[in-house]
Amino acid sequence: MRGNPVHGIVCVLIVLSVATEVTPGQGTDGGWECAAMTAEWPARNHHAAVALDGSLWILGGNKSENVDYVSDVWRSSNGRTWTCVTPSADWEHRSDHAAVVFAGKMWILGGGIEVHGPGSSNIRQVNDVWCSADGMHWTQVTSDAGWSPRSNHCAVVHAGKMWVLGGSSGGNPLSDVWCSSDGQTWRQVSAEAGWRRRRRFGAVVYNGEIWVLGGQTSYTDRPCENDVWHSANGKDWSRATKAAGWSPRWGHAAASIPLGPGKGLYVLGGVQAWGPKYNDVWHSQDGCKWVRLTSSPGWSARWGHSAISDQGSVWVLGGYDDRIRSDVWRIDPGSN
Repeated sequence: MRGNPVHGIVCVLIVLSVATEVTPGQGTDGGWECAAMTAEWPARNHHAAVALDGSLWILGGNKSENVDYVSDVWRSSNGRTWTCVTPSADWEHRSDHAAVVFAGKMWILGGGIEVHGPGSSNIRQVNDVWCSADGMHWTQVTSDAGWSPRSNHCAVVHAGKMWVLGGSSGGNPLSDVWCSSDGQTWRQVSAEAGWRRRRRFGAVVYNGEIWVLGGQTSYTDRPCENDVWHSANGKDWSRATKAAGWSPRWGHAAASIPLGPGKGLYVLGGVQAWGPKYNDVWHSQDGCKWVRLTSSPGWSARWGHSAISDQGSVWVLGGYDDRIRSDVWRIDPGSN
């Protein structure tokens, strides 16, 4: 299915790529379907998103290019129509947090909290853990997990446990790895993983291992990477590649599909240092050899978005291109 011509032009390096704006429900040449160009939830970036009980969930994030954090929770069964479950969850307004689904519940882990006050735009990092089965009623499992307060980290579920990886604490990037079977008691698996310290990277579980993909490793020299690492136990890491086919980046989204024709790892969008933003989509079945899926995904080049893998589909939600977005896109990689 073909989309309609769009009105904006996105400049990536010296190559001009025309974004594609489509009517919700229509698709693009690259196989992406626009579920909602402007969803009911306020536009945002640096939010968290998960899939639970046949629904997509949006959790918190930042509604501004500066600081306007929220703690609202939104739910949708189809990506098109969204319902606000609560405008203000029990956890504090936050951004750059991590979220997973574990033991039939949604879990919120850490992040940055907006510090209110006259003229204040300071951020306080936290290491609290919250869970909920319905998005409305939340329980604080701990206000002080074993890992240090942090934001821009990743969390995954692997081997019957929740895992927290890297991020930044007090402005310093991290490469530690922690795990927990209940969200309250955490064990440090590695103080310094094999991969370089980083924030705003991607992490997924695939083929029985945890995978770490790219991210921001420094504020000065070589600020971002395109390396790929994997580990079965969180302690012993192997590098699949030092330089993947996709360019070095951070603020990207990552997803994985465990089975079926679309099986593999996915890297979607992001930004290179403070340079060009991307809307490319890359796929790999081994973490070493990467193939670009499409040159015209329909959604604009962006970073700070989220991606969800659910029942063979990959979803992209919100983010920042040159403004904050609230669009929702879907692709079934195995059908293309």
